[in-house]
Amino acid sequence: MLEKVELRKTEQKYEESIREFEERLEKTTGQVQSNLIKQQDENEHLQEMNKLAERTEQLNEAQKQLLSRKPRPISPLVREERHITPRTESQPASPSITNKRASGSYSSLSDLLSDTEPKLASSQEREKEQALKIQHLAELLNDSEATGKRLEEQEKLLKEEIRRMDRMEKRQDMSIEYLKNVVLKFLESSAGEREQMTAVAIQLTILYFQRRLIISFFTCLVSGSVISTILQLSPEEAKSLKENAVDNGPGSPVMLGYGVL
Repeated sequence: MLEKVELRKTEQKYEESIREFEERLEKTTGQVQSNLIKQQDENEHLQEMNKLAERTEQLNEAQKQLLSRKPRPISPLVREERHITPRTESQPASPSITNKRASGSYSSLSDLLSDTEPKLASSQEREKEQALKIQHLAELLNDSEATGKRLEEQEKLLKEEIRRMDRMEKRQDMSIEYLKNVVLKFLESSAGEREQMTAVAIQLTILYFQRRLIISFFTCLVSGSVISTILQLSPEEAKSLKENAVDNGPGSPVMLGYGVL
C-alpha cells in the first residue's frame, strides 16, 4: 500500500511537471512567433532600404553621366542666324548657375547615400542579432520537446507500474481468500478428510508463511483467536471454527501428513 501511495504521489508530481512544461512551451512558442514577426518586419524594412539605395545609386550614375557630357559645337550658319535674328527670346541661364544646381543636386544625393549607409549597417546588425536569438529559441524548443518525450515515457512506465501493483494486490486478496476457505474446510472436516487435505493445506500455506509460522499455526488450531487474526475471519466463521474445535476435543490429534501434533 505504501508503494502504491508513493506511485500516486509520483504520478501527481509528474502531471504537475507536465503542466509546467506545457506552459513554458506555450510561452516559448509565443516568444518565437513574436520574434519571427519582428524579423519579418525588419526584413521588409531592410528590403525597402535596399531598394531606396539602388534607386539613389541609379540617380547618382545618371547625374554623373549628365555632368560628364560635353556641349556640342555650334555650326557657323546657326551662329549667323543667331546674330541676324532679334533677341526676342530670353537669354539662357549662365553655365555657372547650372553647375551650381548640378553640384547642389549631386551633394544632396551624396548626403542621402551617407545617411542611408549607417541605417543599412544597423539594420543588418539587428538582423544578425535576431537570427541568433531565433536560433537560440529553436534550440530551447528542441530541448523542451525532448524533455516532453522523456516525461511521457516516464508517465507510461509509472502507469504500467501502478497497474501491475493493482493486479498484484487483487491476486493477493484472492489468494488469501482462497487459502482461508481451504483452511476452514480443513478445520471443519472430519479426521479422515483432514488426512486427504493436509498436503494441499501445507502447500498453500508455504506460499505465504515461513516454516516456524506453519508450526505455530497448526499447534494453535484448537484456539481460534490466532486463526481469526491471521486469516481475518468474520465473527460467524470464527464461531464455527471454535465449535468444531470443541467437538474435536483438546486431546484429539491433528494430522499434518508428516506426523501428529
